[in-house]
Amino acid sequence: MHIQKLNDNAAESLRGLDEDSGIRGIMLFRVFKYPSTGTWQSWNFYTKNRILEGPGFIREIQWKGEGTKLSSTMPKIYHRALKISEEQVQSVISAIPSTPFVLVPSLPRPVYLDGDTAGIELFNTPGFQLTWNTLDGGPEQWKPITNFWNQMTEVFEGICSKSDERWRSIPALSE
Repeated sequence: MHIQKLNDNAAESLRGLDEDSGIRGIMLFRVFKYPSTGTWQSWNFYTKNRILEGPGFIREIQWKGEGTKLSSTMPKIYHRALKISEEQVQSVISAIPSTPFVLVPSLPRPVYLDGDTAGIELFNTPGFQLTWNTLDGGPEQWKPITNFWNQMTEVFEGICSKSDERWRSIPALSE
């Protein structure tokens, strides 16, 4: 299965689900990790409004299934939305790198067969997505971003692991 098609299907399936789950806000960024084996994970971070005040949400998404990267069958995709406090929102916002970094092109293969694929996508900058292999950590110039990714995956995993919010399945789209 083509990896981009898998990602596109998941994104398309989530359209309109924000309203169903009660999310009202601005999606700022997404951090993701796609291990070479096991469950893929992604976290979308939302704030209540553009002035970055008040509570927010995290949408946690998991792709579960055999050989997610190379399988010819669609994995099952699950999502849930978690409300987070204003303090948690401010903690995330304060961790966003403020130092400039040098943008160098992604490596030619966006999903790696050895090691885990990691990345970040910024929604206020259309088309901005950085992807790297956790074995090499990406180019040295990306350190502010990869450090932010490390911090956010740890924070989001911590918040989500304590949640009893129900998982919902995303219906598979045709290939």
